[in-house]
Amino acid sequence: MSDKPLSYPCLKALLLYLEPNKRVEAALRIPSIQTAHKSLPLRMEKVVLKTKTTAINNIEYRLGVYQQYFNQSDTPMSVKMDNEEGGYVEEIDIYGIKSCYDFTASTPGDLDLRRPETWPVGNGARDDITEEENLRQEIRNVGSEDELSDDEKRSVDSMKVQLQMYHFKRNAIPLPYKQYFQLTIKKPNSVHIERVESSGKQLRDAMKYINNILFGGKNQVIFINELTFPTQRQIYYLPENFKVRIKKLGILTSDLQSMMKTNVIVESSFPLAKLSMKLRIDSPAELLNTDIVRNADALEILHYESVDLLQSLHNLRNKVISIQLHCYHRYAHYIPLINNWMEIGRPVGTVLSLGVSKRADAEQILRRIGEQFEIVGRIRRSITIPMQHEQNFIKIVIEPAKPADQVVDSLHEGFETAWLVKIEVLEAQEQVPTGFFARGLAMLGALRCPLGGPR
Repeated sequence: MSDKPLSYPCLKALLLYLEPNKRVEAALRIPSIQTAHKSLPLRMEKVVLKTKTTAINNIEYRLGVYQQYFNQSDTPMSVKMDNEEGGYVEEIDIYGIKSCYDFTASTPGDLDLRRPETWPVGNGARDDITEEENLRQEIRNVGSEDELSDDEKRSVDSMKVQLQMYHFKRNAIPLPYKQYFQLTIKKPNSVHIERVESSGKQLRDAMKYINNILFGGKNQVIFINELTFPTQRQIYYLPENFKVRIKKLGILTSDLQSMMKTNVIVESSFPLAKLSMKLRIDSPAELLNTDIVRNADALEILHYESVDLLQSLHNLRNKVISIQLHCYHRYAHYIPLINNWMEIGRPVGTVLSLGVSKRADAEQILRRIGEQFEIVGRIRRSITIPMQHEQNFIKIVIEPAKPADQVVDSLHEGFETAWLVKIEVLEAQEQVPTGFFARGLAMLGALRCPLGGPR
């Protein structure tokens, strides 16, 4: 049987639904399909963007600066650690001087969520003598290295390397290493590494080149189920005309307003199926009143404090709300919220989930709430409360978090969820049967009044 090539329509149909990482790889290896590849929109399940890392579905593409010392034994400890992690992720100039922040202007296509109004005068530019003296002073302030943690020792070593680079620059001494851009591709069961000499080029230009391969060359909107920005106030080096249609968005509130001023997310994405927000301590409460927040079907809030946030929840009308706090959930914070639900009513199916790290904390919340309200149903790990002006009920239950609830990514880092406290509005007929004792009392009443008459 002869092998017949795919017709162009069949090829386009195949590429359209091919897993995006495999499709990009195929287009790189087979030039004859690049035209069809570039003419079709991409469909991705999950994308996580950092300034020097792009993750698509279950594959991560990370770019860093790798320094290979000519004499391997001369490699400083901090450089070894940077190399082992895939390279330093900020710019290093031709003199070996590291930059901790990118103050450069954006280029066409870049998604710039930085806040220039917070930058220092002159965009942080200082002369070498001042920089050297600042480094020496920081090292002196550290004191004895014997008492430092491993991270602190690494930081001190990095500062000493920087001082050495300034010395080389001032005295025109050649650098003791060769510098590469390293691309690390992490797959579920393998890691692939590629290196190319930096040749004085900028890391940001290399990252833009990689994102152009992954996303660029198309005029179509990219379809992404879940898009996440786990870091704040960064610039993302993306292709020109980069536009996405999404269902779920994860972002820090410090970037949410800036994001909505761009045209990266197309209008047809709204209302979102889910919005995950990480609120900092200084996040303005009025953010919860914006349309993108209030209109999302499901709202997830990661927060470092609790009182102001919980008071703001009274005005939210999202049907599914999930909260994870960095601190302990005090039961008293939820009493006004439950009272609010009982008084003004909430639609059937409304759910509020509270992520808790310890079972004992979840049990205490349930027990204390149960002491404050009339209980019409009680079974293991749950209580049911009647709403005041409707025939519906509020059910409060604690349960172990399922794997789907235990999200592990950069956005959720520091918010461990082992148990959930769920508060849900149920219709009267959905009300869960009461416990054994309450059912026994009901049976006793029925025996005393077999005809249904008054007792």
